[in-house]
Amino acid sequence: MLFAVSGLMGCAVEASDGEVGVVKDFLFDDQTWKIRWMAVEAGHWLPGRRRVFIHPSAIAPLALPPKSNIPMMSSPATLKLNVNLTRDEIGAGPHATKTSR
Repeated sequence: MLFAVSGLMGCAVEASDGEVGVVKDFLFDDQTWKIRWMAVEAGHWLPGRRRVFIHPSAIAPLALPPKSNIPMMSSPATLKLNVNLTRDEIGAGPHATKTSR
């Protein structure tokens, strides 16, 4: 299924061992337009509430109810993305640190 990733903004992200946070952005390759990373605002489980990056290969297929709306037309609160990683693996992976100005 092909749909706009903007419909996933604000969706909850769940690791194999608990909640991770919410989708904040997607990073694309500027030549091929392939998604390279999903940016997730980590919840309170990760010190500093930093933004973590999850590779698309770790995202589990999106489970949609049989008679659901098209994902881009659904409320992000009704969708959840599962990832095939633990919170420790996500926390040890690439992230953006917040800098003070």
